[in-house]
Amino acid sequence: MKPRILVVDDDEQNQVLLSVKLEREGFEVEKASNGAEALDRAGTFKPDLVLMDVMMPVMDGYEALRRLKSREETRYIPVVMLTGKTEIESKVLGFEVGAEDYISKPYSLQEVAARVKSLLRMRALQTKLRETEKMAALGEMVDGIAHEIRNPLMAIGGMARRLYEHVADSQHKNYAQRIIKYVERLERMLLRIDEYKTIL
Repeated sequence: MKPRILVVDDDEQNQVLLSVKLEREGFEVEKASNGAEALDRAGTFKPDLVLMDVMMPVMDGYEALRRLKSREETRYIPVVMLTGKTEIESKVLGFEVGAEDYISKPYSLQEVAARVKSLLRMRALQTKLRETEKMAALGEMVDGIAHEIRNPLMAIGGMARRLYEHVADSQHKNYAQRIIKYVERLERMLLRIDEYKTIL
């Protein structure tokens, strides 16, 4: 599946130039003409990265970025601001609002494509790191549960074996045997959990 890029610019020529370049680089591209459209497209298109102009009608890039970063489903999408505003204050504001990068116009299409690729590689690594952290947390939780089960299980198994050895009543002996059987089944499950943890 091709990485998805949302190009947000009120200048149609800029949209076309960026789209053609990015499509040639192997990306799937969707376009929006202002910040409000960008928010709608981000929800439906689900981009992997957003290229966002700053000065636009209806809703400017800063406000659109602010809203993207406030939503759980779009918070982690990298956003590159593209703008003719070259003042340091403008760039600082972009980064403060949540932009991952800032490219001043006029820009090189090759540079934009290179930065897009770099940010997508970083995003892939961050996603992998988050997944690894989730797996580690899950492993710790499973380990804790297994430990909590193992101790009472050993006690139940030990008492059931004593009952089996010392009771004469066949019915009670049968109950104890069934308890031992289920305890052994649970012990095998815990052993499989331990084996699975060593693989991870």
